[in-house]
Amino acid sequence: MLDTVFLYLIRLGFGVYFVGRLLIIYDNRRANPQEFGMNWCIGMLLSPLMELMSLLRFYKPSVRGAALSLIGMCMAVPWLGAELTKKQEADLKRTAARELRSEAAQETSLPDSVVALKSEGIAIREQREQRLQLLQVRLAGWYQQIQQRRGTLVADDPGAVSAFNAEAAAYKGLNDLAKEEQSELAAPGKL
Repeated sequence: MLDTVFLYLIRLGFGVYFVGRLLIIYDNRRANPQEFGMNWCIGMLLSPLMELMSLLRFYKPSVRGAALSLIGMCMAVPWLGAELTKKQEADLKRTAARELRSEAAQETSLPDSVVALKSEGIAIREQREQRLQLLQVRLAGWYQQIQQRRGTLVADDPGAVSAFNAEAAAYKGLNDLAKEEQSELAAPGKL
């Protein structure tokens, strides 16, 4: 929301800035057609802070346009500062990451292929950990369902008991696999 407001404020600021410059050109060309020539017009369109120069040289006809132009410039300053800050932060992050990579490569003095294999192994380990977490969440939900069914199970119905036992055995098998995976991940140096 705030970004949208800033975006519209910036657009309005740049619009006011250019309208102010055009107003300076119009007023000065009308008041001083001989002195305010084509070079001044081109300078007003291309050169930053030219409104200050026009205020010094042609004060009376330039006041309205210069004020508008400076107000428009002030409206755009927060955006320019935010963009500059974002760029500087991104540059700092890139250089820090580059330095960390170069330090890691120097410390280990391993060839790039080994470093790539290690980072790939880390990524595979993270994927396995995520899958294990999802499996544990599913197992927890399944365990609650089994506990609820156990409470409502009728011992006289052998078909329901055998279906319940089959489901409990399937749960136990999957739970054992999850425990194996967890112990493999907990072992140091293993994927």
